[in-house]
Amino acid sequence: RTIGVVHLVSTEANCWSTDTCQWIEALVNVAAPMIGHLQHLERAKRRALIDELTGAYNRRFLEEALAKLVVPDDRRRGHVLSLMVIDLDHFKKVNDTYGHQVGDLVFKTVAQTLHRTLKESDVLARYGGEEFVVVLPRTDSAGAVAVGERLRTAVAGLALRKLAPAAPERVTISIGVATYPVHAATVAELIHAADEALYQSKSEGRNRV
Repeated sequence: RTIGVVHLVSTEANCWSTDTCQWIEALVNVAAPMIGHLQHLERAKRRALIDELTGAYNRRFLEEALAKLVVPDDRRRGHVLSLMVIDLDHFKKVNDTYGHQVGDLVFKTVAQTLHRTLKESDVLARYGGEEFVVVLPRTDSAGAVAVGERLRTAVAGLALRKLAPAAPERVTISIGVATYPVHAATVAELIHAADEALYQSKSEGRNRV
């Protein structure tokens, strides 16, 4: 397989002698395995940080990212970030009614929709079960609620039976939002506050932020 191309150009006529070409080939033969090894390591690292089903980051990556973003007050310098906990409404019923294969397809489609709707700088991670967490850097509570509404609307608008005839017609999500440092001073407090907000969303009827 091809892992790269070396393209050398010179304005000097006939500069590439046989010796030069052999020397370049020797360098390439040394470099190619090293580059291949680095690519293999990068793929292995990615597999360790990505949820296989959804393509979202996993909980380990989320915890590492939050540890870097949520810093003590003396280093914060006005930095703000918001966190959303997202849960698929009645997802156990989807699995029980349509089977786990369809459930996985629905879950994966929801993840792809969330990813498309978010900005590149936002972090989407699978938190466990049917829950996702989204980290929104430099976003206050009002901004996070607006993002949450876009996500909620996008998921509610999915026509799932176009993907599989034996699938629910629609699914919805409930979202809880919390902002650092307004609602929490540590990572654990931030996740807990967003979780409490999610519980409120569900208790008030689901399909809301």
